Amino acid sequence: MSSPPSTSPTPSHRDDWQCKLLLMIVVDPVFLASMGAKVVAAAVGIVMLVFTTYYETVTKIIHPNARFIIRSHFYIVIVSGVAIVAINGIDFVRLIRYKTGHVDSACDIVPLPAWVGGVCQLLLIIGNNNSTTFLTALAIERTIATVKAKSYEKWRTSKVGKLLSILALVVNIPLIAWIFGTNDYSETTPLTTTTASSFEAGGMCIRIMTAFELAGLVAFLTLFLINVRRRRAQSRLGASLAYKYQVQLNRQVQGPSWALGLVQENVIGYEMIFPIAFLHCASYTVTYLIIMVAATILTGNSASDGLAVTRLLSVYDFTVAYVVLLPFLMIYKTVRKAKKPAKVFITAPREQQIANEANHYFAMLNAQLN
Repeated sequence: MSSPPSTSPTPSHRDDWQCKLLLMIVVDPVFLASMGAKVVAAAVGIVMLVFTTYYETVTKIIHPNARFIIRSHFYIVIVSGVAIVAINGIDFVRLIRYKTGHVDSACDIVPLPAWVGGVCQLLLIIGNNNSTTFLTALAIERTIATVKAKSYEKWRTSKVGKLLSILALVVNIPLIAWIFGTNDYSETTPLTTTTASSFEAGGMCIRIMTAFELAGLVAFLTLFLINVRRRRAQSRLGASLAYKYQVQLNRQVQGPSWALGLVQENVIGYEMIFPIAFLHCASYTVTYLIIMVAATILTGNSASDGLAVTRLLSVYDFTVAYVVLLPFLMIYKTVRKAKKPAKVFITAPREQQIANEANHYFAMLNAQLN
């Protein structure tokens, strides 16, 4: 992919493909509406996500390692939201400014220096890539929790979560360095969303992140099904008498919090984690696939090619949906947790009667065995 010609805006450059592209975009109401909507949606999502991250309590039910990674994921999604506001906000203001007639350049809409788009794209790629790799780190942590189900719950520190979070950040450094090392900062760019000189490196990065997304989703679904089967296999109806006795004894000695059990904790954790992973995979993978399709459309530096690709990238960019929907999902989970606590903590009269009968039975059994 050849880079667009590097020029400075002068009256003779109105035929330059960048100026042509901008003049075609500025009369496209769908493009402008989608750009403005993303700015508003991302801004709302940032505020809600900051509020939710501060007040949410639902992640307290899962292991400290998983909670640390999830909350780190929240912070990096906020970075993505800030980048979306910056990228679309800069372009939106420039285009609206032209439409209102406040023009002070012979090119009508001045192309930006490449470094402006580079800085904005750097912020966006840091947010997007790391939000994906943090979920991959969470999948690794949940795999450890499943394999080591009998001993993992005793590790009540977040050291593993912190280590995996650091690795999730480090793994993106070569990719980000490659993308921005290939940027030609002497050129101009029509929009902050396009950086032609690093297009090939960016495309490779998108393919890698798509693989991470799909692999993580498959891992979460597989681990969830494994833990559901384990929970059913270890249910009190199907367990041996010795297992039932040990469960009841542990409940008496260690208190009601043990009643969740190790496998139960995994299942409850997945009930919260899997919707997050699915929502992220759906919004990001669809967007990445559209970008890859757009890359096949862009065959030259003509304004028509640029308009087709830019329209696809703007109108069908669903990553902003994740920034908005994630806090709503966490609010829903928090409210549901407050209104409908886990059954093991409910003490309805009938359940209490059954529990009393079970206590009496196991007390008799304990007396006989001792």
